[in-house]
Amino acid sequence: MRRFKIKFIKMKIPYGFMVFTWLPVFLLACIVPSTADSQFYQLVERMIDEHLFGNVGVWSSAFPLTSKAVANYICLVAPVCAVIFTIVTMRKSVVESSDVVEWSVGKQIFILISFLGLVAFVFYFVFIGGRDFASLGNRYSFFGNYKMAFALFSVGILYLLYVMTLFGYLAFKMLFIVVFRCAQVNIFRNR
Repeated sequence: MRRFKIKFIKMKIPYGFMVFTWLPVFLLACIVPSTADSQFYQLVERMIDEHLFGNVGVWSSAFPLTSKAVANYICLVAPVCAVIFTIVTMRKSVVESSDVVEWSVGKQIFILISFLGLVAFVFYFVFIGGRDFASLGNRYSFFGNYKMAFALFSVGILYLLYVMTLFGYLAFKMLFIVVFRCAQVNIFRNR
């Protein structure tokens, strides 16, 4: 079975953009108090609960307001920033494409289903389900008990979303080219 392959000759990752989008996570972790101790922060918490996502994704009962603010920042900003990251990376990179005879159809379907399963799991983990890291076992309680560790874990989630969006774009690009080439071959065979 023919497979289309994309190889980066020169990959330019927009590190400045990534750091720029990660800084608010650390700022929120430093500025927002652990709980809503003043009337202003009670208003902020009510606004997050009523008009945004509330307790979504990863949060911590050790510092509920801070983690809620960080998780909602990720839910609001990550989709747009991931698309911008992909566009900037692809514009600045040099990509080579070629046809390769390697994988069977079953292996291609398995890889596609695995990637879609990973995307669904991360989407659920970040945007739908809520996990309290402070109440989880010893392995994850470190991230739920310290604000900076939680911020670092949240930055890792943002990075994962950026990379998954880039890989998703490349996968759909390869799929489109393969389908287009197969359609082109069938058109010329029918003439």
